[in-house]
Amino acid sequence: MSKFWSICIFILVTELCERFAYYGLTGSLVIFLQRDLGFTNVLATELTGLFGAVVYVTPVLGAYLADAHWGRYSTILFFCVWYIVGLLMTTASAWPTVTSDPGAGGDLPTWVATALAMTGLFLGVGLGAGGIKSNVVVLGADQFELPREAAAQDSFFRYFYWSINIGATVAFTYLTNLAVNGQEPLVPKDYGFFASFALPTIAFILGITVFWCGRHRYTTKPPEGSVVSDFLRTVGAAAPPSGRGRALIGGVNLLLIAFCTIIASFFLSSGTHEAVAVAGMALIAIALLLLVAGGAKVGWLRDGTAAELAGAAAAEPPAGGAAAATAAAADVVRVLPIAATLVMFWCIYSQMSTNFVIQGCQMDLNVLGTTLSPATLNVFDSVVIMLLIPVVDGGVYPLLARLGMPMTMLGKIGVGFCFAAASMVAAGVVEIARIQAGPLPGNATSPCSEDGLPLPMSSL
Repeated sequence: MSKFWSICIFILVTELCERFAYYGLTGSLVIFLQRDLGFTNVLATELTGLFGAVVYVTPVLGAYLADAHWGRYSTILFFCVWYIVGLLMTTASAWPTVTSDPGAGGDLPTWVATALAMTGLFLGVGLGAGGIKSNVVVLGADQFELPREAAAQDSFFRYFYWSINIGATVAFTYLTNLAVNGQEPLVPKDYGFFASFALPTIAFILGITVFWCGRHRYTTKPPEGSVVSDFLRTVGAAAPPSGRGRALIGGVNLLLIAFCTIIASFFLSSGTHEAVAVAGMALIAIALLLLVAGGAKVGWLRDGTAAELAGAAAAEPPAGGAAAATAAAADVVRVLPIAATLVMFWCIYSQMSTNFVIQGCQMDLNVLGTTLSPATLNVFDSVVIMLLIPVVDGGVYPLLARLGMPMTMLGKIGVGFCFAAASMVAAGVVEIARIQAGPLPGNATSPCSEDGLPLPMSSL
């Protein structure tokens, strides 16, 4: 039996269930925060974006714990359980008698639901998803012996990405509509969000069970020390004498300050909130420019690190010696300018789960007599990815190479930026058309509206 069916299938099922749970939770999150917890459009968008930032920052912690202390299998299992606790808290926050007003018959006030949801999202799911994200694909890669099984490993990576998008597609197609509309008579509309959170929670519990069942089959590697620690020591030793090094450190510090500023803005009045948010955006912009300056050339790192490291870190020398640590750190620093530009891409990408959903709340989404949830439109992202990857990799890129125009990695990223920018232009044009189209006849109310509050849908 191949390793794919005897070992990797356990990992792929776990990843599919985790992505189903993640996108089932986040697909309609901005509507839940707005409609059921009473946040404004702006605050719901900010919280959803901040949650995404936590999910993509915490993998550093997961990677460190796996590399330095627990190993990948134990780290994944721990964060899976942590993730489940967060899902359970968020699911409990969606129970209708929790999210309703006590004066209207609810058992608990809305602030209880808000506390449950925020704790479950940020401390539970945010940390859990990060700890899993940095390790699960690497655990799969560890099952293959290179270079003899390189082709089998490539196949695993393709199926791994397909597992992600299958989970996302099912979540966006079914759970987003279940959340907003319910499924009469089985799931009343008031219980839609509870059911749409509960189903992914159950699915992920099954995924963890499958992952645990494969524990005796995995090839596991013991912790060998954290490359994060080596990187920080190396850069910290080389940066002070160099202007570029100091710029790099300054950029990292400003990013941390900006992150704290953004969090603080949620606890302020509306006017102060906006001012602090703008200040945080300015700090991020300056920090990114400093990262570009620090990473544009890495001679300062290669010139100053080895000698400093020999004395400063003798008590805990990096794996492979100072020279190897310097070369590895230089490779990371060299890509920081690219990472800085990707921030804008992720600003655009996050619109799909925030402002595009809110925009869709006031558009005509009636299809065959059913009003779809605006979050359902995100399914096109997953479907197009699954359809176009084989077309582009197997057709477009080889054709360009034969025509003497091979695509480099940076070239592909640049083309992606062009499409991302075009998507924002398209969204702006659609918004102008939506405003000008006028409301649907009969003043139909959006499925995103709170009970009793009008939210007309555009006829577009």
